[in-house]
Amino acid sequence: MTDWQGVAAIWQAIGTVALVLTLLVVGWYAFETRKMAAATRDAAEASRESTEEMRLTRDAEVRPYVVVYPDFRESSFDLVVANLGKTPAYGLTVSITPELHGDDPGAADEGYAHMISNGVPYLPPGLELRFAFAYGVGSGDRLRTPYRVEIGYGGPGKTPRTDQYDLCLWLHLRWSPLGAPDVTAIIANEWLRNAAHRAQSGG
Repeated sequence: MTDWQGVAAIWQAIGTVALVLTLLVVGWYAFETRKMAAATRDAAEASRESTEEMRLTRDAEVRPYVVVYPDFRESSFDLVVANLGKTPAYGLTVSITPELHGDDPGAADEGYAHMISNGVPYLPPGLELRFAFAYGVGSGDRLRTPYRVEIGYGGPGKTPRTDQYDLCLWLHLRWSPLGAPDVTAIIANEWLRNAAHRAQSGG
C-alpha cells in the first residue's frame, strides 16, 4: 500500500466516523425537538384548560340563575320564578309539561298565562315573579304529577342558556312547613281511596 492510499484510508475512516457522529447528533436533535414540541403542546393545552376553567368559574359567578319552584300556603301555592344569580336574565321563557293549573282551570293566573305564552323580556337579579294557584281536596293526583320544566334565557352578552329539570309539587309540599298538617293527610287519604277503588275495580 502506498503512502497516499494509507492517507486516503485514514480520511475515509475519519469521514465515516464524522458521518456517524453527524447522524447521531441529528437524531438527538430531532428527538429533543419532538420532546420540546410535545412539552409546548402540553403547556398550551394546560394553559387553554386553565383559561377555560377560569372563564367557566367567572361565568358561573356572574351569570343569571333562574329557578322555578312552588311556595305552598294552606289552600294555594305560588309558582315562583326567581333569578338567584348576580346578573339580569334576558328573553326568559318557561315551559311546563303537562300544563299546570289550579283547582279551577278557568281561574288561571293571567300573568302566568302571559308568561307561558310570551315570556319575560327582562328579569333582574334578586327579583321573583309569583303566580297563584289554588289546590285542595281533589288535587292529589295533580300534585304528585311530575312536571317537566324547561327554562330558557340569556345572560351577560345575552348568551343563550337552557335549564331542564323535573318538578314534583308533592315533594315540595311534603318538605314545606305545611308538610305535616291536614292538607298532607287529605291528599294522602285521597290517594289511598283511589288506590282502594282501583283495587276493587281490578284496575
